[in-house]
Amino acid sequence: MTAVEANKFQRRQTSRIESTERRAGDIIGWSKENSPLVLTWLGDSSAAVRVFVIAGQHGDEVQGRQAAARLIASYGQGVRGVQAAVLTNANPDGALRNTRMNTDGIDLNRDHQSLRSVEMQFIHRFVRQWRPHVIVDVHNYPSRRRHLVERGLVAHHDVLVDVPTHPAIKLALSEEQRDEFLTTIREELKSEGYESERYVLVSPAGRVRHSTTDVVDARNGLALRYGALTVLLEGRAPIRKEGAVAAERTIVAQHLALNSILKLAGQFGETLIGNSGSIGRESEIVPVRCCYRLAENALALKFRDVKTSDVREVVFPEFRGRLKVTRQIALPAAYAVPLANRELIELLKLHGFAHHIANSQEAVRIERYFIESVTAAPCDGQTPKRISLKTNQSLAPLDGYAIFPITQTGGRALAVFLEPKSNYGLHRYGELNLPLLADSFYPILRVLAG
Repeated sequence: MTAVEANKFQRRQTSRIESTERRAGDIIGWSKENSPLVLTWLGDSSAAVRVFVIAGQHGDEVQGRQAAARLIASYGQGVRGVQAAVLTNANPDGALRNTRMNTDGIDLNRDHQSLRSVEMQFIHRFVRQWRPHVIVDVHNYPSRRRHLVERGLVAHHDVLVDVPTHPAIKLALSEEQRDEFLTTIREELKSEGYESERYVLVSPAGRVRHSTTDVVDARNGLALRYGALTVLLEGRAPIRKEGAVAAERTIVAQHLALNSILKLAGQFGETLIGNSGSIGRESEIVPVRCCYRLAENALALKFRDVKTSDVREVVFPEFRGRLKVTRQIALPAAYAVPLANRELIELLKLHGFAHHIANSQEAVRIERYFIESVTAAPCDGQTPKRISLKTNQSLAPLDGYAIFPITQTGGRALAVFLEPKSNYGLHRYGELNLPLLADSFYPILRVLAG
């Protein structure tokens, strides 16, 4: 579904949503096969802190959905000062078939930038309307990875938890508060007999990093666009032979972690409310390209031995726990998108970015990129590794352009989406007609103040 078609579909479906008033079993949208996306409200509707729990983006992740359902059944045990909205099944079509993808073969947790799925379009619409301060993204991670099993290792932690890593995201919490947030969750789980760690990925070569810096997933995508603290909550998916006992253990662990996150949201409420939104400012510096670097210290993780089931510690010297920003830009006053590029404009509208159509012949100060050379990306859908630009400033009218100011919630995301040197730019998607071609002008203009 193109962005133009998606906007038409959403306008038709929106008339079926009565209001955003709190009701048991609110429907915030529908799947491609017309199954409802059902929301349940918890807590005190007058509480200032708002938490959105989203589970089941991947239809085959059963325990995460069950943990969210258990939260609904048991909510209120010691949690105060928070109102929560819980979506237990974000991918009902995939859940019905027990498949990771939705009915169109889209991975919903890789669709928070391109918004090709109707499910993500409705979920983003709800987030824009309700403005949660915390979003909890509930998943299950595989217990066994082939390259780890070959080393005699299998996943041991009941829960993995993390926060956004993209450098353009302004976390609502300071680094110290973030560490306290994550540490408290782990300690509370440990006190109940469950193992937890910060979410990491181990490559076949033994390199370890904190997932991805891309903005296609909920953890980074929602945080960048809407300024919410997005918390990734991964529960260990048991293998079939482990049976119901192991599955129940994961459900209980994720349920405990959800309660812990809700409690912490209340405790950090004043900070979360004060720092939410992430409105862009002209001349603000925004990172658009980065890479992982080795941390000063190796990382020690616990694993279970494949043969003996004993738990042992494994040290990974190749811990890429630091990020280095390799490209950053100063925000302009606005970005100007040619009206001819209808698909791109419609996608930015799906993201809820405010804009206006320029209809004046008055000249304004603009900055235009000329692409001198490009080293092609190794694979389709990736950003070129090298791109040489020349910048030209001039006075020109903007009639024929849609103007997207950066002084709006998520204004920093416009730079990440639209800058040609961004690792995460929308030029990755061929259907959006943003080619990076040598000896050509980049079609999007930077509008400068004055």
